[in-house]
Amino acid sequence: MEQQRFGKLYMWSIVTFGSGITLLAISQLPFKQLNLRFVPGIVVEVRDMLTNDPIASNAIGTLQDGTYQETMQPYKAPQDSALLSLQGAIERPGTYDVLVQESGYRDWSMQHVTVQFVGCDVVTVYLEADMIKVN
Repeated sequence: MEQQRFGKLYMWSIVTFGSGITLLAISQLPFKQLNLRFVPGIVVEVRDMLTNDPIASNAIGTLQDGTYQETMQPYKAPQDSALLSLQGAIERPGTYDVLVQESGYRDWSMQHVTVQFVGCDVVTVYLEADMIKVN
């Protein structure tokens, strides 16, 4: 259980020992010591190969790592601008197969994309999906 008060994070732990003794431990950490970011493991920039226009707004991105599967979400689209990228594998290391689909374009894929966990976060892998129009 976590409780926030006055800019501090109070962490409560209750431990019961085999002898029936229960111990309540309370620790307090300033926020600056905590990592409150959520880092994507994979970011895919989606563009039309010929025009270089961003086309991620209607694209569907899928990540798969073994039996785990995830639909990618928009990544940092500035207000009133075309969506450029999709993100996924938030704070989740693994080896992924990446698939991007967009109506009117050939599917784009990349296999065995490895996301590593280093320190407190994953290291983001940036990919470029240059989509080719179908006739």
